[in-house]
Formats: sequence, structure tokens, C-alpha cells
Amino acid sequence: MSKKKLSILFVFMLVFLFGPVAHSYAFEFKGFADVSYNKSTEDGADQGAFALGAVDFYLAQQLDDRTDVLVEFVIESDETGEFVVDLERLQLGYIFSDAFKLRAGRFHTILGYWNTAFHHGAELQTSATRPAFLEFEDDGGILPVHMVGLWGTGSFKSSPAVVNYGVMAGNGSKLQDGALNPNNISDDSDDKAIAFRVTVEPTQIDGLGIGLSGSFATVSGYTGSSETLRIKQNIYELDVTYFANNVEVLAEYYIFKNEDDLGTSGSFSSSAYYVQAGYAIMDKYIPYARYENVSIDDDGDPFFTATGTVDSTQTALGLRYNLSLLSSLKAEMRFVDRDGADNHNEYTLQWACTF
Repeated sequence: MSKKKLSILFVFMLVFLFGPVAHSYAFEFKGFADVSYNKSTEDGADQGAFALGAVDFYLAQQLDDRTDVLVEFVIESDETGEFVVDLERLQLGYIFSDAFKLRAGRFHTILGYWNTAFHHGAELQTSATRPAFLEFEDDGGILPVHMVGLWGTGSFKSSPAVVNYGVMAGNGSKLQDGALNPNNISDDSDDKAIAFRVTVEPTQIDGLGIGLSGSFATVSGYTGSSETLRIKQNIYELDVTYFANNVEVLAEYYIFKNEDDLGTSGSFSSSAYYVQAGYAIMDKYIPYARYENVSIDDDGDPFFTATGTVDSTQTALGLRYNLSLLSSLKAEMRFVDRDGADNHNEYTLQWACTF
């Protein structure tokens, strides 16, 4: 890491660690970290190596009865192995009532369950890895999992169910040399990206959650400084979760409606989904399994062509062992089948914690 980046991080830590104490404010400071050993049977892949996961720092402060601030930043390695500091979330919030809270800043987009529940801490999720198509933008993900703008949320409680809702408006993502970029300080479209999410938790079925979410945006693609792609993209998502009686089930299904707005190739429909299930034994051991599938429009969806995404399936089997409430060991193997590539297996041993 460069001296400049170290200095920025040091100042950042001082402001948030000592500033709140000096003003006698209560604040929350937490972190996540993980270390893994990875091995793959793919041709040309590394035959086994240790890897540092992201070190995630999470800070939250209640400024007064109605206003709060949340900051999340991550120290992680880039493609060259150098450490970089990424600001993942920065949000200012004002509570009008239980029915409405407004935030401004950078957030995790309210698409699906996984992206809104597990964030950047590996310890939060049962499995060692995320579903491949839900990876973050800088890790090759295909979803706009971050947004800069405004976010309104609220909830309504009744005897049949608890209903939570959220609506976002902000900068749309762009494709830069095949990778999604959330546009932190600019926007490539006059129309703002819109996202929504509604979840229903029936009071009669403990642990059940049903969610519906969507995203509507224009995505421009660039090779260097030249715009080579413009897609009107609508994403629709349905998820079902169940956490009760030592059982956990997570399932999400996404439909991508992509329309070529720059060329003449027309409209395309692609999909992606996963199902994951686990069972807790003595609150220590959680064997789990996950199946995921990505299916690209046969006519050649230009968005997925630009991201290098192909039809694929992946099956994961794993075991999580909880060392304590704050630390766990995970062993996971994945059977990967990608169109145009040889089938291969991947193996991960991971030690994750929160502090």
C-alpha cells in the first residue's frame, strides 16, 4: 500500500475513533476479516494458495434523535496483489417516522436478499462464498450492487404480516472495459436509475420472508473513452427465505430484460438464480448445499457479451463450524460447469470472524 493510502486510512481511523469520544457520542465500530486456502482443478489455475479476504470496517453513529451516519470501508487486494482502500458505503439518514426514513449517499442496492443482508463480511453468511453472479462489481459481478443517490425505507406492522419497503434513485452504472462501475461522482444518463424492494413476513409462519425487488436503468458501455454500448436494463427479482427450527433456506430468481439502445440487435431476456439450504446441528455444525444457474439469451445478449458472462451452473457443498459467536471455520467444494470451458472443481477452506 502506498504512503498516501496509508495516510488517508490513518486520518480516517483517527476521525472516527477519537472524534466521537471527544464529543461524548455513543457510536458502533465493528469489523470483519477472513483468511482462505483455495484450490482449483481448472487448467492453468493456481493449484493451491492462501488468500487474504477483505478486511471490512463498519462504523455507525447516532447523531441525534432522528439523524444517523454509517460508514463502511474495505481494505482488500487488487488484481496485482497490492492493497487498496474502497469506500463501500457512506450514508446519512434522517428518521421521519417508522413508516419513512430517508438516506443519502452510497448504499448496497436493494436488489434481492443476499446483497441486502450479508454485505462484505464473510462471517455473516453461512457459506464460504457468494453465488458467483452476485459477486461485487470489481470482482466480476453482473448486478448493480451499489448505488449513489437517495434511499427511502419504511415498515408497516399488522396482524397478518410485517411489510417492509424501500425505494432508491441515483446514478446508473456503466460498463468500463467489461466491468460494472457504480458511477460514484457522475452519471452517463439523464434518467436516474430506480430500484425498489418490498418484503412480507407473515406473522403466522415464523421465519418466512418473501421479497420482490427490481432495478430500472440505462447502462452505457465504454472501451477506453468511446461509448460502444447502451442498454436499457430492467431487472426483476423474487426471493424466498426461511430461518427457523435450525433450518435455513434462501432462494433468489432474477430476470434481466436488456434492450439495445445504441445498435439494432433488439431486446433480450436472460435469467439467473440460486437455491441454498442448510441445517444447524447443536448450534455448531451447519452442513449446507447450493445450486446456481445463469442462462443467457440464445440470440446473444450484448450486455452479457460485454461482461464475458456465459451459460453456467455451479453446485456447492460445504460445512460451517462455529468456533464461537464471532468466529467460524468453513470447508466448501464447488462443481463448476461453464459454457465453452472445461468442467472443473474448486475447493475453499476459510476462517472468518467479526470483531
